[in-house]
Amino acid sequence: MTCETDLIEDATIPWSEEAGRIYLASISELELLNNITLLPSVKMTEPAVQTPRIGDFEVIKPLSSGAYGTVHLGRKISTNKIYAIKTLKKSDLIRKNMTTSVAQERLALVNSKANTFCVDLYYSLQTHTHVYFVMEYCVGGCKPPNTVLGTPDYVSPELISYAMGAHNTLVGAPSDWWALGVCFYEFVIGVLPFNDDTPEMIFNNILNRVFEYPDGMDAYLVEIMDGLMCLDQNRRFKFADLKKRSYLRVFGFPDVESWEKLRTMEPPWVPVVNGDSDTAYFEV
Repeated sequence: MTCETDLIEDATIPWSEEAGRIYLASISELELLNNITLLPSVKMTEPAVQTPRIGDFEVIKPLSSGAYGTVHLGRKISTNKIYAIKTLKKSDLIRKNMTTSVAQERLALVNSKANTFCVDLYYSLQTHTHVYFVMEYCVGGCKPPNTVLGTPDYVSPELISYAMGAHNTLVGAPSDWWALGVCFYEFVIGVLPFNDDTPEMIFNNILNRVFEYPDGMDAYLVEIMDGLMCLDQNRRFKFADLKKRSYLRVFGFPDVESWEKLRTMEPPWVPVVNGDSDTAYFEV
């Protein structure tokens, strides 16, 4: 399989969110897809002596599939390094009006390289018919799925409003705190708060904050979830608000210092994996 353009370009020009919107709005969907790997980026995520092609990777097994593509476990033949390879069919993206979203996803992955909580994008590849994102493979799984990109249940109301055309809506860190609230609800109760039959119904539930707490739910749990899933971004809980809650000591945070060490603390459960290509924690 040949590839027109493969490695993420190392652009020297700044690439702001506003510049990205202007560029993406200026070209056709087909032109965008045929040039997606040439979109400016802040930095390359993995230098290479020779530009790879999709044929340089061996597909091992499927990891997941969704409305817009599939993800496979793959191996770079020359190095034996394991990756997650996301495959998107160009004709499907055009038919579903998803071309701009895919381009924005690529830019978000490239520009989040410094964030330890985001998977790395190593290569973006393409053929005449497909786009491929070669990404870091998280062997222990990444569920709840894609809390930042891709999964409707975790999307904040302001992100939905922005996508619907309200471009004066501010979107930033509070969206992550909303997603954390959804995760917290799912961990505690076992179901998603806004889940419904279609993405449109899910978005409507989110925008109108339609969900219920089980009878007898502890008040402090309700306070946490209400604070994180607050429609008003200015009143939504942030890190400082959570640290003030004394009842969170039961989760192992007895003082401010322990919060500051959060990233270095050993989690209560660590997935047991059998090598870097283990897929036991993925359900296809």
